[in-house]
Amino acid sequence: MNHRIGHVRTRSRGSILGVAVAGIALVAAGGALVFSHFTAVSVETSSVRVRLTANSARAWIVRAGLDPRSLAAAGFTAQDATLIVGHSVEFLAENTLQMREVESQLADARKSLPRLENAATAGEPAPGAADALAQGRALISSLEAQVRDFEAAVFAAGTSGLDQGKITRLTSLKSSRSSGLPLEFRIQSRSDEETVALRDALAAREIAARSGRQESASATHIISSASTPDSNEARSRLGNSAAVTSAWNAAVADAEGR
Repeated sequence: MNHRIGHVRTRSRGSILGVAVAGIALVAAGGALVFSHFTAVSVETSSVRVRLTANSARAWIVRAGLDPRSLAAAGFTAQDATLIVGHSVEFLAENTLQMREVESQLADARKSLPRLENAATAGEPAPGAADALAQGRALISSLEAQVRDFEAAVFAAGTSGLDQGKITRLTSLKSSRSSGLPLEFRIQSRSDEETVALRDALAAREIAARSGRQESASATHIISSASTPDSNEARSRLGNSAAVTSAWNAAVADAEGR
């Protein structure tokens, strides 16, 4: 099975991750700021796998949107959860080494950014400081995109060959993680306006319940309208998610040392 997303490419028992970046290095030298450009960083391996820890595998799988509650809400079974984690772990074993290098570069680039900003906004900016800042920001954006691509690749590897309808629901859950809505209401796509209105209505319901007041008719209407058959089914599946969670945890534990 081959995956190619962004700069991530997997091969059986081996992998290659090419990282082409136009960046900036900032070094303090005798009190002066010295800007040195680097044009490419390439990491290649041949038949190299990294020994995973269960914690590392768990972190990446969750970041990819494959956590057990999301799987349950989307309709995946305990058997599916075991397969998804297993596929994800195989992909991670072949590619985590390279992604660690990307994340290390990203951490260094973010650490350097405040100094680049200070150099560019000083009363008398150093020659090339503005260009260095622009390149530093571009480097961060490039590396962040590669991390997102890697998470998407984990998602694709984990769900490969499974039911497309369930994958679609899981994709919706993944893309709406920042919405602040409960899982059952994230099973279907919503506009930003609908998301804000529903979030406010759910908050109003909670406040009314805590204070012993009756919730507003507006909040009731919004929540009722959002409670579709899909969201009701997701809520029901979440209420019976123990088997999925147990299988997921067991599969993640088996990743130790893989």
